[in-house]
Amino acid sequence: FSPSIIQGLGYTAADAQLMSVLPYAVACVVAWISSFISDRYRCRGVVCIVSVLLCAIGFAMFLGVMALCSSLSPVPTWLHPPRLQGMQTRRATVIAMGFIMGNSGGLLAIWLLGSLSPAPKYTKATITLLIFSLLAALFCALNILYLRIANARKAEQRKMMNREEEVHELEDHSAWYNIIR
Repeated sequence: FSPSIIQGLGYTAADAQLMSVLPYAVACVVAWISSFISDRYRCRGVVCIVSVLLCAIGFAMFLGVMALCSSLSPVPTWLHPPRLQGMQTRRATVIAMGFIMGNSGGLLAIWLLGSLSPAPKYTKATITLLIFSLLAALFCALNILYLRIANARKAEQRKMMNREEEVHELEDHSAWYNIIR
């Protein structure tokens, strides 16, 4: 719906279509780079925080699109690490909740940018989306902190026991399972 927002700023429909292409082209490249960095250096949470802070800093169309797209890859892989094979119920719940939250954001944006906050300023919508971006950064940071504490506890457990002493089939509760940050 970016062309509709740009058109609401006073541009023609054709110009609005053309002006919405470049942000998504750059966003595609940034999404690839952020995906590579988050996977290579196992820092999905940091990439998510940087992405949503970029969204909050430059809530201009260009940075907002780029930041949103760069967080699309690390979030699902952070929610669903590929090595969690045995926990179908938990995995399915987390994946479903991730999609629900993502789609809810799109629905909220459409409602905010339409009826609640009229064109061309979109003041209430921008403030609301800015607050949600900052909250997303805060929750990502809190999750990273939680995961670091959990990994530190597991490191302490590993010092007190051998791998053979541990009960099998603990999956992510195993002391030898480090949670991806």
